Amino acid sequence: MLILARIDDRLIHGQVTVGWAKPLNANAIMVADDAGAKDEFRRALITMAAPADMEVEVLPIETAAVELKEENLRPRKLILLLSSPSDALRLVKDGAPIGKFNIGGLHFAPGKRKYMDALFLDERDLKAIRELLSMGVKLEYKPLPTDTGVDVSELIRE
Repeated sequence: MLILARIDDRLIHGQVTVGWAKPLNANAIMVADDAGAKDEFRRALITMAAPADMEVEVLPIETAAVELKEENLRPRKLILLLSSPSDALRLVKDGAPIGKFNIGGLHFAPGKRKYMDALFLDERDLKAIRELLSMGVKLEYKPLPTDTGVDVSELIRE
């Protein structure tokens, strides 16, 4: 069962493994990342960042969308991770049944504008976010479960 769908450019890291996975009793992580799925070294690095007792899979976005259609039939407690709003949009367009994404860190890079402490977006991100919102997908910026969530549609309103 999918318990959290998160967009975070760091993918697996402490906020995910300690901050989210422990309180949610998650026992599996799916990383939907085309580059990570294709590159054995990158896939190994992603996998090594998770606790040893956590099931981890790194899949191409298209494959992840197919897997997620059947996820609620599985007994595991799954956290889904993507590195960008564009990847989240592709996943939803490929048929993944996700109605809400948690947004963690999307960090500074040239051309990105600051919206929150760890939320920087460029035009490509904004375009994907607006399209997700138009499809009825909810987006909430909430780095940790103890933080107050912020509706991303309110943040990007201009």
